[in-house]
Amino acid sequence: MRNEKDILVSIGIKAVENLLKGNNFFRPHQSYLVNLDHVDYVDKANEYTLVLMNAEKIPTAIRRRKEILERIKNGV
Repeated sequence: MRNEKDILVSIGIKAVENLLKGNNFFRPHQSYLVNLDHVDYVDKANEYTLVLMNAEKIPTAIRRRKEILERIKNGV
C-alpha cells in the first residue's frame, strides 16, 4: 500500500486479482499484486525485479517477465 499500511483480507490473492481486473493491477509473482501505476522501473539486471516508487522491490516470475514488459511498454 502506498501509505505502508497492510490490509488483511479473508479471501485468496486470486480472488482479489479477479476483483481488481481492469484496474491496471498485475500479478508478477504468486505472492504479489501490484498496481502498475506505482512501478518506477523494471530492474532487468536483477532478474526483472519491479521497483516501486517507494523503492520497494517486487520479484517477477520467469513466466511473467515478457507480459510485464509488454504491459509497461504499452501502458496497459
